[in-house]
Amino acid sequence: MAIPERFTFVTGPINISNQCIMKNVQKFAMLHSQGKSCHISKIISILEKVSHNDELLGDLESIHRTLMLYL
Repeated sequence: MAIPERFTFVTGPINISNQCIMKNVQKFAMLHSQGKSCHISKIISILEKVSHNDELLGDLESIHRTLMLYL
């Protein structure tokens, strides 16, 4: 990737302690650097089963943050 593209990725507002978000950003950066299309479906998977607990809320927050970075 060119330096301006790298700068965009490293300055994105991400929580580096959230492994889910870090994995998604890594996928996005890898696809982008290979010149492949970056469809959101290749980066995240939407939850099909919904349970009501704190872990689900964290997962939904990670998906939301990934979507915001994607846009």
